[in-house]
Amino acid sequence: MKQQIKDLIDSQKQKESIINSNNNKIVQLYQKIDELKDELSRYPLELLKGEKLISVIFTSSDKMILYSAICKNTEKFIKLEEKLYNNYPEYSKSDNDFMVRGNIINKFNTLDENKIKDSDNIILTKKTI
Repeated sequence: MKQQIKDLIDSQKQKESIINSNNNKIVQLYQKIDELKDELSRYPLELLKGEKLISVIFTSSDKMILYSAICKNTEKFIKLEEKLYNNYPEYSKSDNDFMVRGNIINKFNTLDENKIKDSDNIILTKKTI
């Protein structure tokens, strides 16, 4: 009987040890989750599968604009145009065309659809009436 009691006590100690070990692992996992949430909060955009961050450079034909923007490849160009006008509001009052590598950009298409790549130079040209 003493042996059975000793075996039960040993078994209970082993279970407690396992529980403590698991609790420590859970605490570590929660800490890691908090670290990852903090890291994610530092990024301006959430990337979904198939999306990537790219940087584009805006210049104007009159050489008054030099603006770099970070965006997603799946973003509509019109959103990017809006960011540009936030920094250069005087250009929002005119009718503008945008070109990349000699091709006119469709403002309602995504950057991918417009074949805009990382580090592309986008040229703004005011339309003349």
